[in-house]
Amino acid sequence: MAQWLHSKGVALNVKANSGAQPIHKACYGGHLGLVQWLHSEGVALDVKDSDGRQPIDCAREVKAGELTTWLAERLAEAAKEKDMRRRAEKVREAERRREQRQQEQAEAAAVQERLARARAAEEAAMAESRAKAAAEVRRQAEAIAAETAAKVAAEQAKAEAARQLHREQAAIVEAKQRAELRAALAERKAEEAEVAERRQLEADRRAAEAEAKRKASLKKLSATDLAAMDGLSRAERSAERPELTPELTPSAIIDRVVEIGGADGPTRGRTRRKSRMHQP
Repeated sequence: MAQWLHSKGVALNVKANSGAQPIHKACYGGHLGLVQWLHSEGVALDVKDSDGRQPIDCAREVKAGELTTWLAERLAEAAKEKDMRRRAEKVREAERRREQRQQEQAEAAAVQERLARARAAEEAAMAESRAKAAAEVRRQAEAIAAETAAKVAAEQAKAEAARQLHREQAAIVEAKQRAELRAALAERKAEEAEVAERRQLEADRRAAEAEAKRKASLKKLSATDLAAMDGLSRAERSAERPELTPELTPSAIIDRVVEIGGADGPTRGRTRRKSRMHQP
């Protein structure tokens, strides 16, 4: 009957108002074969009704010893299987956890490896950046050194140009001073030559005047005066310096008269000579 109802679509775990299922009813009836068939169809042996009773409790109430023994054995087997399943589940859980830990460790190792690679890449990038910075610093230092050397060379060239200009200016000043000195010397020589020329002209003029005076005095003298003067002059010279008494010429006599009397000397000279002639 139960098989026929199941074939018609009736559920084997349908519950009554008391919460009892068909397996509870079969145990109350002591039907071992029906209970075995229901269990073979997948009905659990430890289901409870509203009062918390299991099928084995129902079999014990009706004192179905064989059914109770079978249910106890099946429940023990179920408990054993359940324990085994629980242990297997624990083992599987432990294995799963172990695998999970291994997976986590592998993931952590992969993460560490990725971090190490990232750190290595970052360190390489930092090293490259430092190398580039050092190269840039060296380039800037070389550029600054080259610029400084160029500035120093330019300053040295400028200083040398200034010194050369100073030397040229000093040479120009010296040449100018020498030219001025030569010009001053030439001017002085010219002035001295002019003064000498003036003096010579003055001397020539005076000589000419003296010659003119001499000639004028000579014209005024008579022959007797010249003879008297010649004799007087010879006597004076012989008395004073007998060893230096040369022969006087008329021109020498005239020069002597001019020296003694000047322009009007002949008259005064004759007077002095006459006075001296009359003196004892």
